[in-house]
Amino acid sequence: MATAQKKTQNQKDSNAYSRKRAKFYKDFTTYLIINLFFVGIWFFSGRGYFWPIWVMLGWGISIGMGFAGLIRFSGKK
Repeated sequence: MATAQKKTQNQKDSNAYSRKRAKFYKDFTTYLIINLFFVGIWFFSGRGYFWPIWVMLGWGISIGMGFAGLIRFSGKK
């Protein structure tokens, strides 16, 4: 009985980790696409002050925190 409950809990943990990983990949892909778009705007508008760095840094902190949470969650036993 206990092994069946443990197996069910492991499956739930595995499914939760898979969902978190998929969400991270989706968020990271969005981050890359949007930032490439902003760099394109910067590039074609005269290449002056590199203002996309502020978007990259601000949003990058959030992406990094999501990645840290993903690593922490994967180490949970």
